[in-house]
Amino acid sequence: MASSLADRVRYARERKPAPVAGSWCWDARDEPNTGLVCFPDLDQRLPGHVAAALAAGHGIGVAIGDVDGLTEYVEAANQAGSWGHQAGNELMRLAGLIAREWFAARVTDGCLSTFGGDEIVLVAESDDADRFQGHVDELRGLLCDRLACTVSFAVGYLDPASFGPWLCATLLGGVDRALFERKATRRRGGDVPAGFLLRAPLALVPGRSGGC
Repeated sequence: MASSLADRVRYARERKPAPVAGSWCWDARDEPNTGLVCFPDLDQRLPGHVAAALAAGHGIGVAIGDVDGLTEYVEAANQAGSWGHQAGNELMRLAGLIAREWFAARVTDGCLSTFGGDEIVLVAESDDADRFQGHVDELRGLLCDRLACTVSFAVGYLDPASFGPWLCATLLGGVDRALFERKATRRRGGDVPAGFLLRAPLALVPGRSGGC
């Protein structure tokens, strides 16, 4: 007999540490390799969580991490038990575990997700942009120290003063684009270190009341 959604959610939440905190995405499914929340489930729930947090006077921090040189790492891996895509899967499994352990100690309201299993997406309530960036820098340092590849992050922050007639039109998209533009600069030989941390401005659109 097929398992119900409640059964699948219960099974996912039995895996510790969990990728959710507070009321965020408690009923979302996990991506099986990393243990992070599947992006479609985060994407569906994100507008409601963001609106509720901002209405309560809490800011929203967003961070997206992307592994540097993952394709090259996968293509070069050629050992028994650590070959090609299997090595990439193992790297991201460990990245998910490191991120969830950090998350459990640092975040009281938020979610850790992944777009497709090879990124880390953090959305969390935070009342201070600099403190949120400092926490992300701590996570970035842990990942860079413990993984075979460095991980670069871009972060953005949505202040509660933006709530009302304003809404972030590309809360995740703006941070994602800034991350990849900086990585492209590095590939072109620009003075950008591997494992960087970038603060990304978020574009706000007046009069919008849709999704993030």
